[in-house]
Amino acid sequence: MTSVINVAKYEKHMVDGRERMLWVHRKGATRAFPPNHPEIPADYRRIGQPVLIPGDMGRESYLCIGAQAAMEQTFGSTCHGAGRVLSRAAAIKAHPRDAPSNENSKTKHIIVMAHGRDTLAEESSRSI
Repeated sequence: MTSVINVAKYEKHMVDGRERMLWVHRKGATRAFPPNHPEIPADYRRIGQPVLIPGDMGRESYLCIGAQAAMEQTFGSTCHGAGRVLSRAAAIKAHPRDAPSNENSKTKHIIVMAHGRDTLAEESSRSI
């Protein structure tokens, strides 16, 4: 069983032309602040907040940076992935015993180290 932690941050944002303090809850999203934002660590402040948008075992991941448009349109938020097509339990049931391992290692040259078949099945690119 995995634990889920939901976080809301108290942040300064523009609303109707004036600066306000808001509680921002990014369920299904991640922070993407633009260059020079004071809450970005100094090492990244010049370029903007780095954001990793993960793919899955069959699709690419993306490294992006926050932009001013994110502040104006989404309170400095962006997606953190595309989501799942199947629940983890449904993915495990849907795949033949060796399908996830063969799918990735033979056609995409991906090497996977996992605790077992269920881990491979639930993360298969056909499930996500």
